[in-house]
Amino acid sequence: MYDAGPATVGWPAWETSIHYLCDLFCGELGLSLDTSRIVEQMAEELDLSLDIEDHTPRLIVSTTLYMATHILNEHRSLGDISRVSSTQAEDIRRAYRRIYPTREQLIQPHMLRGLNNNIVQDFLNHLPAPNIENGFMNHEEAGIGLEHYVLVPSGITQREFCHHCCDALGFPGGIRNTCSQLAGKIQGGPYLAGRSSLPIVAVSLFMISHLMYFETTIKQISDVVGISEGTIRDAYRSVYPWRGEVIDYGMVDDIRRQRFLQNITWPAI
Repeated sequence: MYDAGPATVGWPAWETSIHYLCDLFCGELGLSLDTSRIVEQMAEELDLSLDIEDHTPRLIVSTTLYMATHILNEHRSLGDISRVSSTQAEDIRRAYRRIYPTREQLIQPHMLRGLNNNIVQDFLNHLPAPNIENGFMNHEEAGIGLEHYVLVPSGITQREFCHHCCDALGFPGGIRNTCSQLAGKIQGGPYLAGRSSLPIVAVSLFMISHLMYFETTIKQISDVVGISEGTIRDAYRSVYPWRGEVIDYGMVDDIRRQRFLQNITWPAI
């Protein structure tokens, strides 16, 4: 007797879109709106980058769910994800292992907007006021006057020097560009007009260290940049009133992303 074998399921086209599947699976897993939004955005990024032969929208969404529910602290078991997505757990594991080395690239700055209501003003509040309570003396010696005009080491740009200082202070690689971008904005404005790159870079490092919740001291920055603590504080006093101009939404997005990546736990491979 003829045996037709197992039937092949043909999913309707509207059931194979990333948007539809994310909405369906997130609803069945009871995920929050914020997590559901990020799942869809990560899945779209994964769809563009996943280099796996014959990958399907269901595999993309189920693999994204496995990552996103972990890093956003709405843990769902691999079994539950496999069940709601009708995707084999081993296929999800295999796909995750393939993308694990580049997983951070799936998280773009714009995805985190709205989480914890982080806005520019919230970030600016983390910058210390240059007052006595924060170690800034009213009549502090600002260091040798020529320190304001000393050039960066010969043969390197301000950007390169900023990256070098970030590395020396142990800042994560992803924040280097943001720090050099901030230094460029300070240099391009009237905030420290006529000053050299050294106090500009030092102030940028000081501001970034606070925005990233690092515990970097002015003394550590002084040692790395090569100018006195007083010169750094003096320069920071000049920039502080204009902090809302030099720190824009793009920087806030980048810093939020770096904070997020520093504090999440990816699922084990």
